[in-house]
Amino acid sequence: MSLYREVLPTWRPGAALAIVGEAPGANEVLLGESFVGPSGKLLDKMLTMAGLARRDVSLTNLVQRRPLDNDFEAAMYVPRVSTLAGSGRKKHLLQPSDELREWTALLWAELEAAQADGLRVAVACGNEVLQVLTGLRNIAARRGSAWRLPSGLWVVALLHPAAILHGAQWEELIIGAHVLERARWLAEHPVWQPRAWTGLVATGEEAASWITETAASAFRWSVDLETIPAADGKPPAVSVLGLARTLLNGETEALCVPWPTAQHWQALGRLVALAQSCLVNHHLAYDAAWLDLHGVHVTAPYMDTMQTWHHQHPELPKGLDFAAMWHLGAELPYWKSEGRHLHGKRRTNQEQLDYWQYNQKDSVAALWLSYELDKAAPRSVRYQWLSQTWSLAREMTQRGLPLNSHAVKQASCTI
Repeated sequence: MSLYREVLPTWRPGAALAIVGEAPGANEVLLGESFVGPSGKLLDKMLTMAGLARRDVSLTNLVQRRPLDNDFEAAMYVPRVSTLAGSGRKKHLLQPSDELREWTALLWAELEAAQADGLRVAVACGNEVLQVLTGLRNIAARRGSAWRLPSGLWVVALLHPAAILHGAQWEELIIGAHVLERARWLAEHPVWQPRAWTGLVATGEEAASWITETAASAFRWSVDLETIPAADGKPPAVSVLGLARTLLNGETEALCVPWPTAQHWQALGRLVALAQSCLVNHHLAYDAAWLDLHGVHVTAPYMDTMQTWHHQHPELPKGLDFAAMWHLGAELPYWKSEGRHLHGKRRTNQEQLDYWQYNQKDSVAALWLSYELDKAAPRSVRYQWLSQTWSLAREMTQRGLPLNSHAVKQASCTI
């Protein structure tokens, strides 16, 4: 038997969920079925944890023939040399081979036929599948994100089980099960629509008025700062002030203020002092230091989504991008690559717009995340105590008073 023969897909009649891998391995070739090797067993475990079974989903691969030496890139891409305009320098690139183009066309045809039979969600396992279905890469960062295609089909990114095995990243087993649970939920709720938000970039009086109006028009709002390090003899500074608010009618609006002035800090200070609405921030311990520097002193009520998230899931990463993926992957697909690389760099006009929208998405993500965290588990007595203690500890630090952090930790564990 050839180790490179084709492995046909398994399309379940009426299945709403399909798992799409990159290519079959040796075990798949021998048994003539997708996902039956060690990575297949891990997939079965994740499906079970997500309340699914193998019989509930369709299984297929982007390429239905095992690549030579199991090397997808060498088998399915061909080198191409491109000359950079202006410099004359040559850049070596890879482009899809004719065979990969044929497999891609076949996959799209199969998905279209399956969609007519009830398919609603395709789970993209691996970078190659993600790129074919969405045009995006970096599956490690995007896992858990979801995109709805013009046809109505949802694509959900999942780190390939083989990558979990090879990297021994066992926390990814929990994450993968959660991603599949989201895929299942999307398949079961075909009419669900993600929340929408609107963004504004403003300066001067327009931005100050927006901040002032928030006190009367919103019951919860978030703040996010973009800072630049010291350079060329200039001190570090806040380059962008971002806010998002939930209006009384439920709509979400975001504001980006490039290079905020004293006028904007004063408006923000008045908003915080009113304490009639809840301030939300992810990692308030960092941003509060900058706010204090500009005369904005945070007091209750507030919610630090990083503290709340870490209290609920101490075993998982604490970053905003990860927490948002966990709760908001279908509403705010991974966005950090849109602006993080532009921190402190000279930007084109388009890059500047991208950076501002990146800041707005940070603010919206923290705001929406706060609602999801409230639904997941109400803030416990211990979390409330930690929040109050943090406010007191910050004030003590500002006044130069010593803080026994070990005693604080012991007390929090006791509570």
